[in-house]
Amino acid sequence: MYLDLLRVYHETVQRGSIRAAAEILNVAPSSVSRVVAELERRIGTRLLDRSVGGVIPTHAGRIVAEYARKVVLEYQSLCSDLNDARGMKGVLIRIAVVEGMVWESAMMPLAKLKRDYDGLVFRVDVLPPSEIGPALKRGDSDVGITLCHQADPELTVAASVPDPIRLITPVGHPLLGRGPVTMREVAQYSLGLIHETGGLRRLIDQAALDENVRLEPVLESSSVAALRSFVLLGGGVSLLNERTVEMDRRRGVIQICPVASEPLEFATIDVIKLRTRRLSKILFKLIDDICAGLKDVKLPFYADAVSAQSPLL
Repeated sequence: MYLDLLRVYHETVQRGSIRAAAEILNVAPSSVSRVVAELERRIGTRLLDRSVGGVIPTHAGRIVAEYARKVVLEYQSLCSDLNDARGMKGVLIRIAVVEGMVWESAMMPLAKLKRDYDGLVFRVDVLPPSEIGPALKRGDSDVGITLCHQADPELTVAASVPDPIRLITPVGHPLLGRGPVTMREVAQYSLGLIHETGGLRRLIDQAALDENVRLEPVLESSSVAALRSFVLLGGGVSLLNERTVEMDRRRGVIQICPVASEPLEFATIDVIKLRTRRLSKILFKLIDDICAGLKDVKLPFYADAVSAQSPLL
């Protein structure tokens, strides 16, 4: 069946090696090689160049890879539609999420859906912000939850919730209690920043540029958890989305302070999907429930008037 051939070829191209594809598909590498060879035989041309480092699609291989991706994703959408029609038993919902969002308010909708639809199965992959989009493009995830999504022609924002960037400090920090601080004041302290090229860091860099301030972090990390720990342990301060540390604030182990910078107010939590991927009814419900749960979190410094989308994103 062509679908099986295309699915194996799709995984091989996405993973960049026959061995990696075999691990994902839970088959022997020799089986993957035979399937690729059979697809090449049927199409009548070589699709992959093999090397020590893996496989690279030929020109024809890239054309077939794009077609295979569309077929595989469309088949997944078809299965979702059929599951909607006949019930949810055994349905797998795959979510790619940045680690800063793995907390009660973001995950509560999963528990609620599980109660309403007993047959659902969830898989939550915690990834750096830069890996959420690729996971959707590979077909590894159905939806992604990320911070400050940057425009991508292959992806679309299904829903968005404002989540301003705040100064995160240890309890009793000298900058607290005086109202909004400036980026120049922030730059005077040991600073931990997200290390990525996505929207979150771009907003922070824009805020610094607006004040003509040079940020020299003592810690850069792609991990929100690492930055939270840096603050919790008294290593310094950080700039993070308010909702990602709201549970810590409620427990009284960190404090937050607004920053007098317009770009930081435009930060968002975004639920994204592949543009060509149809979402099932259950996924639409999940997205609505996630956004409702996030909006229920009352942020102490958030102004309802701030709801515009940043031109940077």
